Amino acid sequence: MRDMLVNQSAAPAADFWRVIDQEILPAVRSGDLDCARQGLARADAAYEAHRAVIAKVVVMANRDAQAVERPPLTRPVWLSCCWAGPACWCWPGSAAASHL
Repeated sequence: MRDMLVNQSAAPAADFWRVIDQEILPAVRSGDLDCARQGLARADAAYEAHRAVIAKVVVMANRDAQAVERPPLTRPVWLSCCWAGPACWCWPGSAAASHL
């Protein structure tokens, strides 16, 4: 995932800004709208390539986050509860469990 984020997405992002700075803006300043439109098409392609890599990174990050999230409790938890006596059992989702 790091390689995709740092390396694979960097080249199209750099290309996008290069096209903006070196092609589109100079063409607009000089009044050459055809050249600016051609540059815009190249910038759009670079943006889409960058965005495709980022979309893959997001899917991977979401998958990794789900893998490390704590699974829900499926059995009773033994608690020492001062307000309910020396000890008590409670089920996940119960009022006592909400104080965990």
